[in-house]
Amino acid sequence: HLNWQFPREYWDRIPSDTPAAKHLAFPADVPAIAWHECAECSSVGPPAANGSNSIAYFDTAGNGRLPPPAAWQADMRRAYYATIAYVDGLIGQLLGTLDELGLTNDTIVAFTGDHGWSLGEHDVWCKMQNSELGTRVPLLIRAPHKAATSAGHVTPALAELVDLFPTLSDLAGLALPSAGTAAGAHLGGSSQAPL
Repeated sequence: HLNWQFPREYWDRIPSDTPAAKHLAFPADVPAIAWHECAECSSVGPPAANGSNSIAYFDTAGNGRLPPPAAWQADMRRAYYATIAYVDGLIGQLLGTLDELGLTNDTIVAFTGDHGWSLGEHDVWCKMQNSELGTRVPLLIRAPHKAATSAGHVTPALAELVDLFPTLSDLAGLALPSAGTAAGAHLGGSSQAPL
């Protein structure tokens, strides 16, 4: 959520000429109800290091919605990428600490997010949308006891976040309650450990 928080050094690492989204316009053949204005962007504005203000979605003459200025879009994308780089660095520190403590081979690490985020694709900023960018999330799992052949590989297999609990349980060698029991009656998802 905005405002994104990151040290200035991460902003400085991202090129200032961050390109715009590939598809800027909202598709004409999609019902208008599928588009929504991001309340965070219109009221808070970008967390850019240059102090930009929030965007004006409507022109002063009341002629309707205007696209955000190109400079605002570039700053927004740059700030998002800086935030991702910062989080990536924090994850690296966490994994490094596991190494230093000798816990790497005994620790399963999982990383995910709760929703996707658009940066101007189809004129959508933020989340709460039903396009592919809004419904896909990162799901990374490191299970040190799995064969090294799976390390660093991406799979096209379909997984859902409800698969996380059964997957982590399976990787940790814990038996899941069966669906016929009270404890397992509402357990959704399936283990993705074979992946």
